[in-house]
Amino acid sequence: MKYFNKTFIHFLLLGIAIFGLYWQTTNFDFVLDDRIVITHNNFVKKGIDGIAEIFGNDSMTGFLGKQPDLLAGGRYRPLSLAVFALGYELFGMDTFYFHLLNILFYLASILLLYITLSRLFNFSEKNKDSIKFDNKPYIFLAALLFAAHPVHTEAVANIKGLDEILAFLFGIGAFLFALIYFDKKKLLFMVISGISFLLSLFAKESTLPLLVAIPVSFYFFRNSSLKTVLRFFLLLLIPTVIYLLIRNGALGFLLNNNVNTTGIMNDPYIEASAGQKVGTILFTLLLYLKLLFFPHPLTHDYYPFHIEYMELYHPLSIVAFIVIASLIWVAVKGIKQRNKLAYIIFFFFITISIVSNVAINVGTFMNERFLFIPSFAFSVLIVFLFEKYIRDKKIKTAMFVIIAVLLVGFFYKSFGRIPDWKEIMSLLADVI
Repeated sequence: MKYFNKTFIHFLLLGIAIFGLYWQTTNFDFVLDDRIVITHNNFVKKGIDGIAEIFGNDSMTGFLGKQPDLLAGGRYRPLSLAVFALGYELFGMDTFYFHLLNILFYLASILLLYITLSRLFNFSEKNKDSIKFDNKPYIFLAALLFAAHPVHTEAVANIKGLDEILAFLFGIGAFLFALIYFDKKKLLFMVISGISFLLSLFAKESTLPLLVAIPVSFYFFRNSSLKTVLRFFLLLLIPTVIYLLIRNGALGFLLNNNVNTTGIMNDPYIEASAGQKVGTILFTLLLYLKLLFFPHPLTHDYYPFHIEYMELYHPLSIVAFIVIASLIWVAVKGIKQRNKLAYIIFFFFITISIVSNVAINVGTFMNERFLFIPSFAFSVLIVFLFEKYIRDKKIKTAMFVIIAVLLVGFFYKSFGRIPDWKEIMSLLADVI
């Protein structure tokens, strides 16, 4: 059992699990938005010579040939395009290598998740330099659940999903190095954290909520004062401002390009009443929560009207409101006691907010890939429950049984779902 508690064994098993699931993708074609980011992207097809243009323009410009005016806020996600350009320079249009890159970056993100959870939970106020690993097996199980989770199959199996993987990889990296900075008090680690956060923003703007979620972590896991939380917020604000300035220079506007969307494919709520919009958003938030624990059914396209408009007084909207309000009530109630369950709830809702359609139109009702960063909260929940009930043998045994069932279900569902991304026809069969 002690041998199983070694980190390199956990890393090896995580690697086997990920390659066992996703190696099949190395035979898959380019599908859907891969044409936008690779096969028909003129900047990417310039290889290394196109990287400057990738960082200097909207992410759709290389595909459309001009500055697009289609989506509210524009799209500025140059990091994954730069990786694709480098991949094209080295491998041409061989899908094997592009899919292999996704697998390797996904593995790196899972290993970094494991390390971050270890640092997050194994902190001693008495000896800040001592990191204990008593809960390594539970951290491993949390990382394994994340690695096998079916809602992540789209991001890994679809080459375009590299933007989600890189955003998580560098976002969680920013979190890890901020924790190390707090624990070690060495400025270099905060500098690395800031650089990593900047890279996560270049990957995808969905990491912006980490500007709040990471500092909040220190209140709940390091018993920090609100002054310390504010200090970390201001430190992470520096790379955020740098990103926004670069984004403004590339797109010609900061966040709002005043696009007046007139089609339902760009604004799913354009034909909805205010009540229908609120009711449907509440319902989709409930669906996101459900998919974390029971990821079925899944689809690659939540198009109109795969999810139909939901009136605010619809029973499902009411249930969603009660569930969400109850969770927020638990979170608010737990602030003073620094309850880690409160943190888990806050992290989920903070990070899902940017893709929830509450403040920003994301162009679709929902997508499974939008759960990539918020599902970090699911991993924290697993470790937290084991930590809380570590001495209760009955509850701990029950949890092991539940996790064993989840793992079997997750692997089975993921292994069966990944082939949907093999080619365009298999994807069409997924929604017909």
